[in-house]
Amino acid sequence: EAVGVLGGWLVVKKLVAGGLAGAAAKTAVAPADRCKILMQVALNFGGGREVSVSQTFRDVLRTDGVAGFWRGNSAVVLRIAPYAAIQFSSFEWYSRHTSPMFAAESAWLHRFACGGLAGMTSVLATYPLDLIRTRLAVQHAGSAPYRGVGDAFASILRLEGWRGLYRGVGTTLFGIIPYAGVNFAAYGMLKRQLSRQRSAQSHPILTSLLAGSGAGLLAQSATYPVDVVRRRMQVVSFLGQGKHLLPQSNPCSMWSALVHVVRHEGFFALYRGLSINYLKAAPAIAISFTTYDYLKRRWGVPESKYSATSV
Repeated sequence: EAVGVLGGWLVVKKLVAGGLAGAAAKTAVAPADRCKILMQVALNFGGGREVSVSQTFRDVLRTDGVAGFWRGNSAVVLRIAPYAAIQFSSFEWYSRHTSPMFAAESAWLHRFACGGLAGMTSVLATYPLDLIRTRLAVQHAGSAPYRGVGDAFASILRLEGWRGLYRGVGTTLFGIIPYAGVNFAAYGMLKRQLSRQRSAQSHPILTSLLAGSGAGLLAQSATYPVDVVRRRMQVVSFLGQGKHLLPQSNPCSMWSALVHVVRHEGFFALYRGLSINYLKAAPAIAISFTTYDYLKRRWGVPESKYSATSV
């Protein structure tokens, strides 16, 4: 019985560590994240025109003030805490139970597969909060249709039904599986390479930060166009002037949306906001992995070869 209680306590520690890691990372990069979303949809502050990173920052500051950079962040934290907890924990569960299916020399493929499955699991569990966060992030302070997370949830449920809370989830899953897969696989490979350096043992936090930064950049570069389309699918249903952002077919598929963007706005529209995303992706992933690793060690959670931060 004592062993069972101890095992359950370790699971709780890992879940809390994952949740705090995700919340810390997202809060730290919230200003860049909001500006990225606004650049992706290019509506509220862009009027349909191309806007720069500096212009977006100035417009947010002028329109909503400093607090505007964290608009919708409560929904981010409410979503990312369980999201990160589920993602890290499910990664380790998948890693442990699928280990016999992969050879030792295919460690990167094993991490990629488990990362993709973990990403899918966490998305399905927390997607409604991600959709609400996006809608809160793109609305103006003076003409906001939603007063907060609870009001947004009730309004979407009333006007769009349960399906409205999962609008764009197919596109999200299409993007998150390779994104999370690349993220976990790249982190493992980079940390393994960095750990071979003599200084890595005396600077574990710096090693984890560097590996997380590289993993974040690689994962974002590989899957960013899908993220652009996903954000548009989430916002056009309540921003009437955004109908031109996607094809008018109903339902709108991810492929038709990608083609529509390229045809009407050019190929590089799929990468709108990528520059600012680099500013947030590297520190966000680095902070997330490093905080998770640090808290586990601080709380005495034994390291396992199946851990998300092991090499």
